[in-house]
Amino acid sequence: MKRLSISLLVFFLTSIAFAQDKYINSMQSAIAQLYSAQAPADFDPVINTLTRIGQAEPDQWEPHYYVALSQVFKSFRLQEPSAKDAVLDQALAAVKQGTVVAPNNAELLALEGFTNMMKLSVDPATRGQSYTPRIMAAFGRAMALDPTNPRAALFMAQMQIGTAQFFGSSIAEPCQLVQKSIGLFDSFQPNSPISPMWGKEMVKEYAGMCTQTSGQ
Repeated sequence: MKRLSISLLVFFLTSIAFAQDKYINSMQSAIAQLYSAQAPADFDPVINTLTRIGQAEPDQWEPHYYVALSQVFKSFRLQEPSAKDAVLDQALAAVKQGTVVAPNNAELLALEGFTNMMKLSVDPATRGQSYTPRIMAAFGRAMALDPTNPRAALFMAQMQIGTAQFFGSSIAEPCQLVQKSIGLFDSFQPNSPISPMWGKEMVKEYAGMCTQTSGQ
């Protein structure tokens, strides 16, 4: 009887490990397709794949995160404001689904703020007053939950730089946060092979902007 119990336990643990490996492999394949997508239509099959994974893995937040990220990246390739808005709304809906699974997740909060920042950029004059507080709150919560998260720090710096430029103010203070985010990216240790790791190329753009400003 004891041997049977041990065999069942081994079988159970092996099944869990196999299921986890299958999930990780499926996610890695979808993420690779996401990062190689170019045209707006390229993102649709990725979104569909990630949506199916999310349905099959209801306890995992990552599929919802990458669905949202796919929508955000897709919005970068769109020109029509209404089309951008529609895609970004879908991204926010995916973030919300992920938040149900992982309520206090710094990555989801950072992406929520970033998505709303993209919606603000569609019409900054009209949306600035209503969107800015919720964006800053999302980034602030993300940074408080995980002070080592490089994306949260970078996005907060982006928001602060954009706000300062809009009002014609100095960007010296947010540029300090840009420098901090560089260090966070360099020391970032992902929790798993499918943890978010994007943004390092983006920080270089803002670091260059800060260098040019300080040199003037």
